[in-house]
Amino acid sequence: MTLRPRLLFCDIDRTLLTQAHALLPKVAQAIRRAEAAGIRVVLASARSPVGVRRIQHSLGLDGPAICFNGAWSGTPGNRRPWYGYGLDRQTALSVIDCGRAAGLAALWYGTDTVYALEPDASAARWQAAVTQDCLDLVNAPSAIPEDPFKIMLVARPEDLAAAQFKLAAACGGTVSITRSGPGLLEVVRKGVNKAVATAQIAARLGLTPADCAAVGDSENDIDMLRWAGLPLTVANGVEAARRLARFTGGHCDAGGLAGVIDWLLSRTAHPRSPTLPPLPDAVPVSGRTPD
Repeated sequence: MTLRPRLLFCDIDRTLLTQAHALLPKVAQAIRRAEAAGIRVVLASARSPVGVRRIQHSLGLDGPAICFNGAWSGTPGNRRPWYGYGLDRQTALSVIDCGRAAGLAALWYGTDTVYALEPDASAARWQAAVTQDCLDLVNAPSAIPEDPFKIMLVARPEDLAAAQFKLAAACGGTVSITRSGPGLLEVVRKGVNKAVATAQIAARLGLTPADCAAVGDSENDIDMLRWAGLPLTVANGVEAARRLARFTGGHCDAGGLAGVIDWLLSRTAHPRSPTLPPLPDAVPVSGRTPD
């Protein structure tokens, strides 16, 4: 018997949304069908809590979410995370220096503000416009009042592979570096990824990987797809995601996630009650890197 999952962890950009960052009506309707059928949907993104909350609101979701590639998880409407794994300031500055040496623009992500450190803030303005984050232009890191949850480095897509190699050689011992999209490198604390956060949320509900599905398209989704009992992707997913996936939907620009959800709903309903217990409003924040 092939059972429906009880929890679906869903990436946002180029999975839930199109490449132009639009939410198609057919995808929004599919998310609502999944929730109505007892599959709780948890968004899992590189975006900030502010950016994720806006997407949740448009879908009628109000539960937990994973932000900053797993460095922050909790209820996005609450600034205090359940689990938070930020970068210390010295490590963040080292990453920025390495990125600059490789010709990359750096964005410093606090809880609800992205800080731009570059004289030319065009990359920061573009990214903040996409995610609707609050943007603060600063002249020096000393002007930033908080340590970051992540550093985003922006490059031309054709330069990204070489830049990632250089950054990993210089800083890879202290941070995790993944690609989240064309020209984007995501840098978080070593050992942090979406899989860590999905495991924490599932465990609080008494669920195992076998109870969970995950859908994503990019390099920063691979750990999450490996963790989930039912890995899924869309046609525009990277090769590694397509190799792992038990089912591949259509392209995100055609609302491929709707087909993924329809495939999930074609599976047998879970024999237990479809209603999962509510998650707590808060749990202790952990600053220790997860094992």
